Amino acid sequence: MGNSLLEIQPHKVSRDLRGYSVFLYGAPKTGKTTIASKFPGALLLAFEKGYSTLPGVMAKPINSWSEFKKVLRELKDPEVHKVFETVIVDTADIAYSYCEKYVCS
Repeated sequence: MGNSLLEIQPHKVSRDLRGYSVFLYGAPKTGKTTIASKFPGALLLAFEKGYSTLPGVMAKPINSWSEFKKVLRELKDPEVHKVFETVIVDTADIAYSYCEKYVCS
């Protein structure tokens, strides 16, 4: 963006979702996780173990907030980041419950 008003250019919207956060919301069993698992380099952080019917999904079971924090630290590694472009949290309400227990303890 230029410093002068005469240098302003029209904004161009990217069709690439990289760099954006996407939140899928819907009724249970409507395919939210299935859709998200098709995104490039998808990693499913599975607070819920309902991924057994998703062929080829790369899933990491999460059983506590401490475990989730450990995975987040690992995702900062550039080599790991090359493999996983999309991170799926399934489901948010279970993640919230783990976080609440962690904070309260």
